[in-house]
Amino acid sequence: MPQFERGVRHLEERGLVKVVRKIDQKFIQITKEGQLEILLRKAKIKNVQKWDGKWRLIVFDIPEDSKDQRRTFRLLLKQQGFYKLQASVYINPYPLNREAIAYLNQTGLIDFIRILRVDEMDNDKVLRKYFKL
Repeated sequence: MPQFERGVRHLEERGLVKVVRKIDQKFIQITKEGQLEILLRKAKIKNVQKWDGKWRLIVFDIPEDSKDQRRTFRLLLKQQGFYKLQASVYINPYPLNREAIAYLNQTGLIDFIRILRVDEMDNDKVLRKYFKL
């Protein structure tokens, strides 16, 4: 079996695509799960920008029955460079990218998350050093 067909079959087994037959042709259609996977991968791309002097604070309380999504979200925050202040509180001088926000909206996780932009914070020397600001 050619490598392309193996790849498509693997994606199909994971539920990320489905093969649709129309007349005498086959088409690959991305499933909802596939679209979420694409968004998640794009969300993990870190934006490099100049700091505007404001901190982005993420506070969340994702239910226990969504443990896998909570783990995925924490991984996303770490890959975006967020610093863990407490168990469910992360901070970064830069905002989440648009794809990350879209992912949170489409998965419904946004309902359990608060994103704050903080103009001032007491004693942020450790954070400034950590982020090399």
